[in-house]
Amino acid sequence: MITNSQTMKRLFKFLFNLARTLSLIFVLFLMAIFAYIYFSGTLQKLVEEEPLNRLAYFRPGLLANEDPQTEKEAISSNDKVWLPARRATHFVRPAQTAFFSSYGGSVYAITAEKDTISGIRSPLTKIDKALSDQEIDYFFKTRDILINCHFVRQYYSENISTLGRSNYVHYAVMETGDTLTIPHNKYQAFLEKMATLALPLE
Repeated sequence: MITNSQTMKRLFKFLFNLARTLSLIFVLFLMAIFAYIYFSGTLQKLVEEEPLNRLAYFRPGLLANEDPQTEKEAISSNDKVWLPARRATHFVRPAQTAFFSSYGGSVYAITAEKDTISGIRSPLTKIDKALSDQEIDYFFKTRDILINCHFVRQYYSENISTLGRSNYVHYAVMETGDTLTIPHNKYQAFLEKMATLALPLE
């Protein structure tokens, strides 16, 4: 016959084992949370923060331990530029990028497919230097825009008179349908750049 004392002992033992099991589950749960926070933060740092200070080139076929910056061969249309952005790192072909633009402190790019790559963390000056270092010479830079001159469909000027004074505004119409403004003090250099890339008709 089970007495009240034995029943209480069994109940106490059951509650003790239950509490121990729940404590173990709670500790494991906390460890999982801390591990998730640590590793997700480390991964986020590797993906977003580390690439901020560099703009690299990726060339298909190079070994993983080779430095693309040391390669001296000519740039081909298969070369890609590594652009760290806010949410991802993009590999884009400069030859298939219509232009880069800086707006509101953020840089974005428009590709030949009219896709937008936003939140690029590298400034225009750094992108321009990286392209120049790789002897990619078909981009033209203003203060806010880096234009792939091969994508320029047409360019023209308008005289917007204000108070009787001539005020010329210059535009470049891209194959993507975008119309970009060329500053007046950059327009002559832009024309000279375009002249070096276009085939003259004689």
